[in-house]
Amino acid sequence: MLSFDVLTKKEFWSIKYMNLFIDKRFLNILIIISLSFVTFGWSFFIFHDSFNLQVVLWVILARVIASILIFKDYSLSWSKVTQKTFLIKSIVNIAAFLVYMPFFYGVVRVALFLSELFFYLFIINFFMYLYYLLKNRSATKKKKP
Repeated sequence: MLSFDVLTKKEFWSIKYMNLFIDKRFLNILIIISLSFVTFGWSFFIFHDSFNLQVVLWVILARVIASILIFKDYSLSWSKVTQKTFLIKSIVNIAAFLVYMPFFYGVVRVALFLSELFFYLFIINFFMYLYYLLKNRSATKKKKP
């Protein structure tokens, strides 16, 4: 007979390997990967091109490396975002664009890359602001006079 031990909430979150999934650095890199797939999927669909996995993986690699090297962008906290955070995200992703674009010039249309970049910047900044609003609004307690 199989038996499963029931963990309490405190025991579950205290498991050592779970800290990896809660760490904001890991989550930011996971967000970069997932949003890049979504925005490239949409851009390839809009431009009636076939999905080029090799291009997407190289762009993700460039974005992750730029996020780690420039301003340590991957470790920014989304619950404390400011206008400076949005500017940093934009600078990091535009710098990554300037690195990967020359390698794919002629392989993929520049318009597709620009469209995907601006869509990616819009989506990531929108999600950061939405998270900030949800996190900080839920922590605010209303006081009755």
